Amino acid sequence: MVGYIAIRDKKHLKKIAIFLVAILTFTIFNVNMPPACAAGSAEIVMEAESLRVLEGANIHCRLPMASTTKAMTLLVAVEKGNLNKVVTIPKEAVGIEGSSIYLQAGEKLTLRELCYGLMLSSGNDAAVAVAIAVAGNLESFVALMNDKAKELQLKDTHFTNPHGLHNDNHYTSAYDLAVISCCGMRNKDFRSIVATQNVKITGINGGVRYLSNKNKILKLYKDSNGIKTGFTKKAGRCFIASSQRDGMQLVCVLLNVPAMFERSMQLMDKAHKSYFIKKIALPHQSIFGINIKDGTCSRMGLCLYEEVNIPIRKDDTETVSAKLKLPDYIAAPHKKENSVGTIEIYIDNNLIFTKKLYTMSDIKEKGVLDHFNDIIKKW
Repeated sequence: MVGYIAIRDKKHLKKIAIFLVAILTFTIFNVNMPPACAAGSAEIVMEAESLRVLEGANIHCRLPMASTTKAMTLLVAVEKGNLNKVVTIPKEAVGIEGSSIYLQAGEKLTLRELCYGLMLSSGNDAAVAVAIAVAGNLESFVALMNDKAKELQLKDTHFTNPHGLHNDNHYTSAYDLAVISCCGMRNKDFRSIVATQNVKITGINGGVRYLSNKNKILKLYKDSNGIKTGFTKKAGRCFIASSQRDGMQLVCVLLNVPAMFERSMQLMDKAHKSYFIKKIALPHQSIFGINIKDGTCSRMGLCLYEEVNIPIRKDDTETVSAKLKLPDYIAAPHKKENSVGTIEIYIDNNLIFTKKLYTMSDIKEKGVLDHFNDIIKKW
């Protein structure tokens, strides 16, 4: 049976047209809206170097993240700003809704002090002051945040502000926020700030502000070293926890999880008990050789420029393997800083990461005398 709409007159036709346009408009403007997360919450444990997911649920659901936003704010600040710069607090940073370190227009703090206010006290006023100090205005700083998200190839993250106050177009996923945090933990300034429990910074009129970190697991959990709490009514309780034990740095993200401190400790305990770090390669150590064409040497060792470690299960149920992607040879001359191929590391046929390979040294092209010596050797 085929359904149809009876068009009685022009007025009826006009109503139908308006209805169809409304449906089409709603569809067009909602194509890029974040998909709803049916579960309403998410959790993940990630190893910081390899970005391997060790535990997780709903890890790619787009959710609001409240003040855990500030992990990206801090990451952009330490990468783009000068932490020793003295900042004069602008009026735009005064009286921001929510958590505050009660900044006053005209007072002076270093960018580092503002970052402590950002991460320990979760100051929304500090977030705005940091943004303006680094980028000149809020809009430019938010653009830097979104640019960093693109650089990290995050697919489920978009920022509209540096503090995390609710906006329907401000969201992330547990996976993306873990990647941001892992990236941050590789930066010594980021790492130092998020691990600080108490600090004394500049106060009003020459006074002092005493800041205490809202992250309770810095005191409660062995080897904890970060990162950030968050809460709004719409986001619920959000948390980025981190800990380092036996050379393994973990990041745990919880979005809309009421018992966030307890749950983060449970998840990290399980990961620390179940996995250990396996060294794959040391920096500047030859791991393979490649043939050289028209060079002063006929073969050259290849190496990585960084130490490579991966987390694997302690119960020996996983197999680690590697694949080399290299040309048949390298034509001289060749500079050692130019990569010649890659090595892919797999666990049970799942790609964990890809690293570039480099020659152990520069490769010089054969000169006339070298070619003459080759002829003599052949005789």
